[in-house]
Amino acid sequence: MLTLNDGKRYDPNDPEQRECLRKAKCYIDRTVDPPVIRYIADDDLIIIGWVWLTANGELKANGVRVVKGDGYFVYNNKKFPPGVYYLIRKNGREMLLSEKTLNILFKDDVYVIVPIEIIQEHPEIKRFKEELFKDVNDKKLEELLEDSIRNYGIIRPLIVDRRYRLIDGYFRYSVAKKLGIKKVIVLRRSYDVDEDFDKALEDIAKYDVIQAYEFQKFLKKFCKKIKHPICNKK
Repeated sequence: MLTLNDGKRYDPNDPEQRECLRKAKCYIDRTVDPPVIRYIADDDLIIIGWVWLTANGELKANGVRVVKGDGYFVYNNKKFPPGVYYLIRKNGREMLLSEKTLNILFKDDVYVIVPIEIIQEHPEIKRFKEELFKDVNDKKLEELLEDSIRNYGIIRPLIVDRRYRLIDGYFRYSVAKKLGIKKVIVLRRSYDVDEDFDKALEDIAKYDVIQAYEFQKFLKKFCKKIKHPICNKK
């Protein structure tokens, strides 16, 4: 969990802040006015890798050295059953925690640093965002973002659900991958998109700075194209 230590007022012209953002050693907290820079403390929890062992024995790992067994995998001489696990670092120590344990530790929204490979696109959210921004010049926006991210890093953290599926920041995510950025700061929300699609839409409307009236008009138009419980609500 990133420490909300006392931060300096955000200054886009400050070279030290620009370098800090570029190296993902700090982030901009826009929950206060004016925005401030929050620096990441040495004892903050950082996710540095992940392992996924499926029920049928397929093993995927990134940033973690494991040995595959018959229905399990081995890490540091310990056997782990099928599931999703995250390798975390805190106070210089590394631990492999299950997704369930991590969800217990992070009951509330939290800022964390994660490998970009952990983040997955959610098909319905992606489709929603594509419709929402279909009139936007994607190429021009990506060029502007590429220049900004290359020089300053990802200024506004991506937003993911508790399973690290992307809610807000698809353009930033795409450009970051293109630039080869390995780790990013994300705001990990405490809900699951599949269980609470409403909250995801609220986050999109809130963080994309869309006028409420225009957003509602778009939602009605979008609901004509898809079948989703959200569309049955008045």
